[in-house]
Amino acid sequence: MLDPTPHESAIAEAPKIFRFDDFTLDLEQRRLLKGSSEVPLTPKAFEVLSVFVAQPDKIIKKDFLLETIWPDTYVSESTLTQNVYQLRKALGQLDGGEYIETIPKFGYRFRARFHDLPKIERNGHSIVVNANGHSRERDHEPEINSGSPPNQSSWIRRWPYAIGALLLATVLAGLFWYSFTGRGQNVSFEHFSVSALTADGSTHKVAVSRDGKYLALVKQNRGMRSIVLQLLDSATTSEILPPQEKYFIGLAFSVDEKYLYYVTYDPPPPASYALRGALFRIPTFGGSPELVCTDVESPIAFSSDRRSFAFIRLSPDEKATNLMVAQVDGSSDATMIASHPSDAPYGKGGLAFSPDNESIVLGARRSDGSFQLLAVKIKTGAETPLSDFTWRWIGQPQWIDDANILVTGIGQGALQKEGVWKVPTSGAPVRLVATGVSSTLGLTVSDKPRKLIAIKTRRISSFWVGDRESLQSPTRILEFVTEDSIVPPGLSWTPDGRLLYAAAVNGDLDIWRMNLDGSQKKQLTFSPSRDSFPLATPDGKYLVFMSDRSGNGNLWKADADGSNPVQLTNEKGVTSPSITADGRFLYFVAVNGPSNYTLKRILLESGEQQTLLTAAILAPQISPDGTKIACFYPRDSGRPADQRSYRLTILDVPSMGVLKTSDLTLQGSNNGVVVWTGPDDLVYAYGDSKVTQLWALSLKDMHTQLLNESPPDPIWGMAWRPGGNQLAIEKMVVANDAVLLTPAPEAQTSEP
Repeated sequence: MLDPTPHESAIAEAPKIFRFDDFTLDLEQRRLLKGSSEVPLTPKAFEVLSVFVAQPDKIIKKDFLLETIWPDTYVSESTLTQNVYQLRKALGQLDGGEYIETIPKFGYRFRARFHDLPKIERNGHSIVVNANGHSRERDHEPEINSGSPPNQSSWIRRWPYAIGALLLATVLAGLFWYSFTGRGQNVSFEHFSVSALTADGSTHKVAVSRDGKYLALVKQNRGMRSIVLQLLDSATTSEILPPQEKYFIGLAFSVDEKYLYYVTYDPPPPASYALRGALFRIPTFGGSPELVCTDVESPIAFSSDRRSFAFIRLSPDEKATNLMVAQVDGSSDATMIASHPSDAPYGKGGLAFSPDNESIVLGARRSDGSFQLLAVKIKTGAETPLSDFTWRWIGQPQWIDDANILVTGIGQGALQKEGVWKVPTSGAPVRLVATGVSSTLGLTVSDKPRKLIAIKTRRISSFWVGDRESLQSPTRILEFVTEDSIVPPGLSWTPDGRLLYAAAVNGDLDIWRMNLDGSQKKQLTFSPSRDSFPLATPDGKYLVFMSDRSGNGNLWKADADGSNPVQLTNEKGVTSPSITADGRFLYFVAVNGPSNYTLKRILLESGEQQTLLTAAILAPQISPDGTKIACFYPRDSGRPADQRSYRLTILDVPSMGVLKTSDLTLQGSNNGVVVWTGPDDLVYAYGDSKVTQLWALSLKDMHTQLLNESPPDPIWGMAWRPGGNQLAIEKMVVANDAVLLTPAPEAQTSEP
């Protein structure tokens, strides 16, 4: 066992219990007692109270509480108000008023009578824990108090707030230390808090060394990617692989930490689909890369005995995905352990050896398109599902102990959330233990001390409006940060010139409405499900939107204010809805499997449906006169979706034949959006890792005009104002950062 660091020593010595009036707040056990009876609190209300008790009689700003309790997450002030209300109910009355006093237009002040706590000795210095529960170290520094004169440092002036944040961070760090090193009580974890390790938004992959001292990071900037090494406890970095125009699939330290292994492939040219990756290794502190093997299509995983590593290899000729094991020393060729057909392949998100090195755990797609977590025996290839629970997507699994696995992924139905899931091998229920963490960019774990690190994805959504002549510099009307990343939310116009959009303001994705200048924002749907892609019927009476409130993502219709919702479709999933200008028909794509895409339409008045075309088209939009459909049509539908190319195509509605084809071709990984601006005029957006372009297209002569070119801020949605001359644009910038996952015991969880 490594010797505890000064920070760990401070954690062990920091006060864990605060006593005031008849109450005892136990930070370690996350319990509030009144006398001997426990007072129930939600996890967030408990954290708010923890900050209050750290600095009683001090005015605490609302902004400070929001940033401390909900870091890197946008929540409204009403969320804080609800938690304060819950605390007031739980604490009852204090002589002369409330325990929590509201300071109008500023914040709150916590008032209570605290009991003395003992002082703690450390390294010959006396840390005094006073009646307020604060601690300070007596040495040669003067005592710090709230009456510091104005010329003292900003740190001293902000001390009451800083100590509150430090206490809360210490509580979380202490829980992490106790849970994973076995010190203190045997506390089981059920939820993780998330704290940032990087802050520039450019992290694409991450790996942690086994000793927990170093992070290896793939950094991405304008289509170029590099590998840097960072000390975990600081921002100090050094570049060990210079920027290059390659895609990175995986990143891992060797068991002896002498090398970094990474899987990469070159961007494909337009007519090529040679996406087979190659595995390289490079000395951890810099040197020349060395090719290890080719045809590697997933991150690799090392066995704990240092002898083997595993990966996924594609066999296009056999239409199969193969689970392979190779020797680290290169003494033999890679051996196939098991194989899955390409219509139900092994997932390429990641894999892990079991602690006894007898099995490999990884995700596999089932015939219905869902994913299941499997354990594959290395000697026999026999497969065992680890749970009946299925995901929409499975990413990187990691063993946390002999009985539990953590895996990144996206759930299904009512649990269509993205984050980290705990999978007990005992058959106990699967639980969602951390949200706001990318399901696709990996999960990495150190050994001693045990540290879990993932990548947190934040999406900065912004809405812009401009007329045809001002699209070079449109006006931004709204911007917000969300952690929701499963589908693009979508936007559209109402007949009276307002905008409908989807936003995850308080953790749930709902439909909102706002004025053209961003004012008078109003929430229209209220559901823990995911509501997106809102459309108003041309007469303004109804709202049509996508929702998974029935389990799968389907189309719903409600009154214009969001009331009286009724389900319209019953598919495994739908996408790209559009309404004809007369309000009669609603067009959409039904997605009932990885290769089962069907263009359909529904008569809104009667609910009658009609199948129009079976093809994996993207972003279909009906023309204002209802006679044509603009879409991105696949040129090679036999290939996987991420390896196809798509061409902007105009279809004739009566015959579903091709009327015209543009020269614009998209690769599967690129972003394309199209919108009608007139019976024969279109605007389409095209983006890649280097640039985003907005083009106008006239179908009469197929003439194109560049309207706007900007840095690679992907355009996810566009809407042309009916009968007007204004284009609304939805952009979404992705910021990825490495985060430390800190387990907290006995917190609320999501359970299937």
